[in-house]
Amino acid sequence: MWSLVVEPFLEFEFLRRAALEAVILGFGFSVVGLVLVTRRLSLIGDTLSHAMLPGVVLAFTLFGPHLLALFFGGWITGFFLLVLAWVLFRSRRVEADAALALFAVFSVSVGILIASRTRTTTEILHLLFGNILAVDRTLLVLSALVGGVTWILFLWHYRAVFVALVDPAFFQQMKRPSYLFILGLCALFSANLTVGFASLGAMMTVGLLIVPALVGRSLGKSPLQMALIAFVFSSVVSVSGILLSFHLSVPAGPSIVCLACAGLALIQIFRFRGFSRSPEVEPS
Repeated sequence: MWSLVVEPFLEFEFLRRAALEAVILGFGFSVVGLVLVTRRLSLIGDTLSHAMLPGVVLAFTLFGPHLLALFFGGWITGFFLLVLAWVLFRSRRVEADAALALFAVFSVSVGILIASRTRTTTEILHLLFGNILAVDRTLLVLSALVGGVTWILFLWHYRAVFVALVDPAFFQQMKRPSYLFILGLCALFSANLTVGFASLGAMMTVGLLIVPALVGRSLGKSPLQMALIAFVFSSVVSVSGILLSFHLSVPAGPSIVCLACAGLALIQIFRFRGFSRSPEVEPS
């Protein structure tokens, strides 16, 4: 067990960085994913992770593989798309699923067109599929900052978040969120998805965002419990997925997501079997 589990992290620094980055991502994703799953907005995470592609590719074309340029390119693109989606949903002139599908298809198409004009494609593939084994200290600090701000705001407005998740209609009647609050929420969601985009790529970010939140929602009783359970589950599958990718020589991002989906399936199976058992009735 020592040689399989502990020794790789002691010997290789890139594995330690990858595991730490995955745990940090799960820290912020546990809150964002919980909000999206509870409000049935999971499709927004998938759409936004693909919709960031034009901004990231354009930043890469102009500034090269500079981390801050890529981050701000994806962050700004995701922020404006989130605000546009919120305006469309509020006006109800366009169906929600149709608008999200339109955003995803259009953004990916524009990103591919911009990427086709670049000479190198290896870095572009990393943007799509991720390369968490190549994270550096700058990305670790940036991810930790985004995750920390997310949890600070979550705990600071915990009562409002609790009411908004449990009874959205009552929350709308009692306290209408200001436009500044909505813009800040969009910026926070976009920042979390952007750091995930930089580490896991557009394809794998949604898996680490949604699956642990589903586990937390299945096992927890309050938003805080759900978020903590999601974070613990995300940390376990992230470290296990990185170890699996190291020993089997397979990509780390898909390994993490596959283990997360397998863990969710097992939890649901055991819960279903537990609740499906009829209680024993003592004879009168």
